[in-house]
Amino acid sequence: MDQNLPNLQVQDRKRYKRWSPTEEQVALLKALFVHGIRNPNREQAHEISEKLRVYGEVREISVQYWFQNYGYRYRQKRRKRSTTTISYSPIPLLLDDLLRTLPPVPDRVTLDLFPIPPVPDKAEVPPVFGFPVKPPSVELTLRLPSADE
Repeated sequence: MDQNLPNLQVQDRKRYKRWSPTEEQVALLKALFVHGIRNPNREQAHEISEKLRVYGEVREISVQYWFQNYGYRYRQKRRKRSTTTISYSPIPLLLDDLLRTLPPVPDRVTLDLFPIPPVPDKAEVPPVFGFPVKPPSVELTLRLPSADE
């Protein structure tokens, strides 16, 4: 090949060295993870990387990779911890033993959000009409009402 011709296979790409976060950056990233940022979008990664640049150089893609890797390790630790803490007994638990191990159920408490005033007795209710009113009958009948009723 001729030395004067440009090599088309070699591209002039900028080489990035591997990011090694500082203690402050890791502390900030962990705090964000604990507060619910698990998979930041590009805009969030940009904002996070801007804040992390105070403590050293960092790219947005490095922030996204950190959250991806940390989330994976976090889930693995939780899975491992949950399987090691469960002990299986070949003898089934008796109901009495189970009831002793369960926390006591708290009594139900009714909140007095809408207090209902006490209902007065029938003797205290003044008549609405000036004449006596007969309450409706609850008896079911097929007869026509008589004139005296």
